[in-house]
Amino acid sequence: AAGYITESTYELYPDLPVLEMKKTSRLHRRAAVAAPRPSSLVAAYDPAAEVAQDDYDDTSEECSRSNPSSCSEEYYCSLNPGDATGFCDICPIHPDECTYWSNSNTSDKLCSSECSPETCNEDGPFADGYFFCNYDDGESGVMQACEATPGACSSLPGISKRGLEECLNDCDCSSESDADIFIDEDVYYAQAVEGSYGPDWNRWPTIWGPLVYCGEDMAECIGQVDGAICLFERSEGEYSYDAKAKACGREGGEAAIIYNNERDEDFAAGYITESAYELYPDLPVLEMKKADGEYLARSEKITSDAEISIHYTCFTMCSAENPCPDGSFCTFSRGERGRWGVCESCDFEVEGFTSQNEQCLFSTGLTVEGLQDCASRCGATTLTDERCKFCPAPLSAESFGRGENSCSFCPYDDMQYEDRVMNLFGFDKTCAEVQTIFDDYEIDADSQNCRLLTMQNYKCGCTGPGYVGANTETKREVLVWLPRVSAILSLIGSTLIIFHVMKDPKRRKKTFSQLMVALSAFDLFGSFAYAFTSLPLPYEDYINGSRGNAASCTAQGFFIQLGTTSAYINCSLSIYYLLVIKYSWSERQMDKVKRWLFILPIIVGLGFAFGGIPFYENMILWCNNGADYWPDIPVAVAIGIATIVMATVCWHVYQEEKASAKWRKQGDASNSRGDSLSSKVFWQSFFYLMAFYLTWPVYLALQYTWSSGKAFTSYGFVLAAGTMVPLQGFYNALVYFRARSGSAKQIASTAVSSMMSRAKGAVPSISKSSQPEQTAVPVSSTRGSTECPEEYIDKE
Repeated sequence: AAGYITESTYELYPDLPVLEMKKTSRLHRRAAVAAPRPSSLVAAYDPAAEVAQDDYDDTSEECSRSNPSSCSEEYYCSLNPGDATGFCDICPIHPDECTYWSNSNTSDKLCSSECSPETCNEDGPFADGYFFCNYDDGESGVMQACEATPGACSSLPGISKRGLEECLNDCDCSSESDADIFIDEDVYYAQAVEGSYGPDWNRWPTIWGPLVYCGEDMAECIGQVDGAICLFERSEGEYSYDAKAKACGREGGEAAIIYNNERDEDFAAGYITESAYELYPDLPVLEMKKADGEYLARSEKITSDAEISIHYTCFTMCSAENPCPDGSFCTFSRGERGRWGVCESCDFEVEGFTSQNEQCLFSTGLTVEGLQDCASRCGATTLTDERCKFCPAPLSAESFGRGENSCSFCPYDDMQYEDRVMNLFGFDKTCAEVQTIFDDYEIDADSQNCRLLTMQNYKCGCTGPGYVGANTETKREVLVWLPRVSAILSLIGSTLIIFHVMKDPKRRKKTFSQLMVALSAFDLFGSFAYAFTSLPLPYEDYINGSRGNAASCTAQGFFIQLGTTSAYINCSLSIYYLLVIKYSWSERQMDKVKRWLFILPIIVGLGFAFGGIPFYENMILWCNNGADYWPDIPVAVAIGIATIVMATVCWHVYQEEKASAKWRKQGDASNSRGDSLSSKVFWQSFFYLMAFYLTWPVYLALQYTWSSGKAFTSYGFVLAAGTMVPLQGFYNALVYFRARSGSAKQIASTAVSSMMSRAKGAVPSISKSSQPEQTAVPVSSTRGSTECPEEYIDKE
């Protein structure tokens, strides 16, 4: 039978030999004699008392080696050892059992040749764990031997659907059971003792009976548990789990419950031996935690009617050599290094997940091998998030278990806030869950996901690089205040430009001045939003200075994006200079097209500002459009257009300067004044372009670097970009008032000369060459005019 004696039993009777014998020759079988029941059941339990007497007929037909076929159907000739004669013995349910039934090699061969697999149907026979009914004929079949390898059922050739179900239940079943115990209006949880449950449990899912307290050794309840539920206290030594189960079963108990008497938080973790289970296979043996068990033992609930609801689960075993059936995957969670596991349906549900990708690739508890098998067999491909600068990179089964250098979300195991929530692939996961995912699935330490998530581990109180490399309080404060100071300077600069233009009615009519007002007005929107820096960020993002929510974040992002319209108006300003410098357009000509210099950039700016509303999110420094790449494309295009236009202007001025230098050498100085004006206005336009360059390219480079999964912790890079991008209004003011300052000096110089001339009696007229140059360019010398048109002269 391959049973065994527990250590506690051996220690009681160390001088008692216990032998086991094959169930072979009927000539050697004897009816068991029932021993009288002892007064104490603690250690004197006699297994013979539990064995029903055999009613075998010792007058079986005789047979011989020379005539083995003389036996009736379903019998074979079992030869006596060393003899040519024997008796006809009944065939086992399957020829594979002949080796264990026969008492000689010859008898084994005769058994295998004469016996066929027993026919079977839903009424039996049953041999769970060894044989199953293959149902080859639909409603019936023959008994078939279970394979030794876990998970072999799914690879059996030609097996019927119902036969596969029987094989999975009888052969590949790794059982687990627990139970709810209902007493009056209270519910208590228990779990099955290892070794005590089998497939038959699902045939009796509910048990009723009065609860009887039996102490440690059954002495308190002998004669009282017939049809009742036995409640035991755990004990060591001679009265083990086996003894308690056998005693309760022998007295007619319906179930046995053993509660722990040591650790309050744990179950007792005992077990039932195979011999005890075979004696009472219908007796559930459960274990309960100490607190619940002690309460029941000492309360009035003893003798109360109890209902036990048993939940039986049978898992199909599997391995790499024996995969799961279609529609399921192997967990690879058992055995040495997860060499085998149990099959789970591809339709398993993980709370909060809706797709197979999410369930396979983002559920905790699976091994790396189990996750990969789930992905391949259940149709999971890649888990992706909405594309954004701070979103994880696409995650697939191949992303896990790569390399020896695994990522640790909290590398120093100093997590302070396990329950804080982080967003991962659109799901809210606690810090502890994120740590578990990284630990279980061995994500590569050099991957984008590792860099991104470790940058955010500050939310959980972990030691790490900090957001964008701000790993000290001083760095975090500088990251808030330096961009804020830049934004305030830009606010002042843009305000001064608007005020200077609007105070003079004539100046307000000029295209150049109108462009400067529009550029400065949109810069005010952006600079105002930049000046708040981290204040509108959602408080739960735990950025230094954040006090906002989703609504305040969206509002800040909208106005920052609206302020980007100033970058597009820079293109209009460049085109204006091209038309004036190269093509010598007058103000009247400009009036015909200037509306497009305003309409186009404003439409683009408003479109991206409103279109970005769903995408405004925490971008560390402030809220902005966090989508990948596309929000930054218009700025990149604007930089390209401005560069190309100004390069064209630069080449034109260079050619003009060469021509004027040639004329000067030939003694014609008539063009020198026009060339001087062209040069000055060119440099004015060039400085505006430089203001544009100092503002946007660095910040644009940061956005594209983030989109490519890099620079998440480049503190210096982030600080430089965040400080420079709000400064456009400040740079524009420097260029704008630099030109005004030069004109004022010229006017002052002319006024002094005029007064000195009058003192001498001569009143010279102020030549047009001494008038201060307007930023608009005079008509080019190549167009045949060297005089500045009246509408371009700044009367200041």
